[in-house]
Amino acid sequence: MSAIQLQGVQVQIGSKQVLSGIDLTVEKGEFMTFLGPSGCGKTTLLRTIAGLQQASGGSIVLSGREVANGDTAYHMDPAKRGLNLVFQSYALWPHMSVFDNVAFGLQVRKMSKADIRQKVQSALHKVRIAELSDRYPGELSGGQQQRVAIARAIVTEPELLLLDEPLSNLDARLRVEMRAELKRLHRELGATIIYVTHDQQEALTLSTRIAVFFDGNIVQVDRPQELYRRPTTLRIADFFGNGGMDTNHLEAELVPTDGGNLYISSPVCSFAVAHNKNESNSASHDDPAPQSSQPVVLTIKPEHIQLQKHYTPGAIPCTIETVIPAGAETTVTVHTNGRILTARTLGDTTYEPGTPIYMLLHPNHINLYHGETGTLLSNLTPIPTPIPTPIADPPPYTFPKRETIRA
Repeated sequence: MSAIQLQGVQVQIGSKQVLSGIDLTVEKGEFMTFLGPSGCGKTTLLRTIAGLQQASGGSIVLSGREVANGDTAYHMDPAKRGLNLVFQSYALWPHMSVFDNVAFGLQVRKMSKADIRQKVQSALHKVRIAELSDRYPGELSGGQQQRVAIARAIVTEPELLLLDEPLSNLDARLRVEMRAELKRLHRELGATIIYVTHDQQEALTLSTRIAVFFDGNIVQVDRPQELYRRPTTLRIADFFGNGGMDTNHLEAELVPTDGGNLYISSPVCSFAVAHNKNESNSASHDDPAPQSSQPVVLTIKPEHIQLQKHYTPGAIPCTIETVIPAGAETTVTVHTNGRILTARTLGDTTYEPGTPIYMLLHPNHINLYHGETGTLLSNLTPIPTPIPTPIADPPPYTFPKRETIRA
């Protein structure tokens, strides 16, 4: 039985359609992250699941129980849904100690004092602040207050834990620390967690799956690594780039030849492409190989551009533009044939602006997108090439010409 089933969930606030028919299934024990820019609807969906916002259409089923149906105006009270919610603000009672803040939900349920003490101490131990039980929120750091809020949420052992950007008020070091703690808690509790964030690194670090939101719709649901490697649209690829993981874009042309082969030609590089038939048996889902040239956009991530001082077959000459060291890695922008590309190297590598250098683009790490629609051309795969060995005296280099490929 799934933990959450959303079918055609719609939310309209005033005259604005905030959610436009959300379909999503979350399995028990998953750490599902809702990721997207501000105003895309991810927090509204979280609040609708929690019961703080009423659905105007569709249905929500939690662990086999229907808790909301916009079509029939059915809306189960939030307190009966078996979930807890952690807000962006810690929402702690300032006049209560840490112990009393965490115990509040159990006291409302009129549990015995012995059971309350045992459960509160267990929750505080899980978030590693058992020694702070007698302190007050004003005496705690931001990270400690966030741990108290999480302890309060898990102490009642909810079936579902909803977290709404809980780390956004913390500094960078504490955010990294709390990510590790949340990952550990998820593993220990085995709970189903829905996590809302606009931080791409946070989503990739924590999640078992990620649902990407744009304009009130889910545009892709996938495992973190697959989502990072193969965004289904350029818009998704660009959104991940905004998180400090800039994806290089190159306008190019997909060129068929008389022999039935396909090539990609761009001002920077050219390579062969394999056309893969769709695994579906339905002919309607099988995209045929293009019969004429068409514009495409190729993308490659900075870490998949290899910089080297010596020439190897297929290497592209370029010039160092800027160098941004960041301790464990160095971001380098290079200029070649009127194009600027970003590369990322590990370690404290020294480069000087203006220095000539060579780069290799590995085709097996390149994604191809339709030039007009921006959708991933999943049936086209760049053909990998073996890693060549350096050559002491490189031959003269000429940039690829499209007329040569057409021939």
